[in-house]
Formats: sequence, C-alpha cells, structure tokens
Amino acid sequence: MSCNGAAVARGVIAIELAELLKDQDEAVRNGLIMFLKKTFPHLGKTVVKSLYWCGTGTKVKGITLQLGGKYNITFNARKGKVLVNTQGFALAREADNVKAIESGLTALLTGLGGVALQNRILSAIKAAGHPVISEQRAGNGALVASIDLSGLAARVVVTLDGKVSVITTEGTFEDGKGKIEGLLAQLGAQGLTITLERPIESHRHDDPQMAARHHAYWHGQQV
Repeated sequence: MSCNGAAVARGVIAIELAELLKDQDEAVRNGLIMFLKKTFPHLGKTVVKSLYWCGTGTKVKGITLQLGGKYNITFNARKGKVLVNTQGFALAREADNVKAIESGLTALLTGLGGVALQNRILSAIKAAGHPVISEQRAGNGALVASIDLSGLAARVVVTLDGKVSVITTEGTFEDGKGKIEGLLAQLGAQGLTITLERPIESHRHDDPQMAARHHAYWHGQQV
C-alpha cells in the first residue's frame, strides 16, 4: 500500500515525573533498589532507611534509601526529583560517586516516567473509543500501537522521552488529518496535551532509501 496520502502528526508531550509517578511509591522504590544493586554493587548494600534533615531532625518525606551506609538517596514524588548526598564528609571520589548515582537514578526515573506516560496515552486512546488492534515495544523502548482511528487504520508511536507520532495508514490526507486532529483534541481533554512540531502533513517519500528509514521510524523498528 502506498502511504503518499497518509497524514502524519509529530509532537512532544512533557514528562512530569511528579504527576506520572505519584501513588507508585512501591514500584519506584523497587526500581531504584534494583538499579543500585545492579549498577553500584561495589559501593555496598542498598537498604530502605528513614532519613532526617540535619539541624531540624525532621523526617525526610518520600522514598528514602541508603547505599553502602554512606550515600543517602531520596526521591520526592511530589517534586519529581531525586537527591543524593553522603552520610558525613565526602572525599573527592565519593563526590564523584554522588554525581554518578544521581545521574543514573535521574535517567532511570525519566524512563519510568516515560513508560507511565506511554501507558497513560494508550489508556486515553481506548477511553476515547478507539480500539487498539495491537501494541508492542520497539528495541529503543518506544511504544508502537496500531489503532482503529474512527474507521481509519493508524499507528501511534510514543518514545520514552515523550515524542509522539500519529500516522494514518489508509485513506486520504484530508480524512486522516481530520481524524488525527480529533484524536489530539480527545487526548488534550484528558490532560495529555501534545505540542506539534509542525502542522499535520502528508506522509510522502521521494527517495526509496529515505522511505525505508522513514517507515522503520514510524513503524517503531530499528535500521
């Protein structure tokens, strides 16, 4: 089937960790512990530990862990941020460890937020009355879902960093454009506002090699 009449929308949606990961403390805590055990086993054992603010003695809110009896780790879902510091004075190499731990955990949490966003978009599509025909994960973690978009076959791709693509795979451009606009409005009504990179356009290929790469991208495959 030629895709020259298909409509394409490319956009992005902000990943708000505080919103996406709220009420998921257990899953997030387990994810953090597994990551620390796998990535920093040389720094010691990871345990769940109550932590308190210096000076006030107030208990730290959120998920609190300690690695190797030295590194205190806190994730506050309300703020959507991870904080790492040392128990006591930090040597130079320990300061480097703090940066590495914080960087790794931030990337992990962003990934968890991306998966939560993918699931939320898929649920919103279903709630809007568009049947999901199939869904799969690409090698890069992107969600690729084939849906029935008000009578038109379409594909939705959502990457872990919040990039969203919707492409109709049949019908005319005008019909596809209208159906995509309707879907975007329905998602926005459910709190999922997608900011388009450019107006909805026709999915055309002039160069065969470029066409293959475009198809691989939109279909969630790696080339």
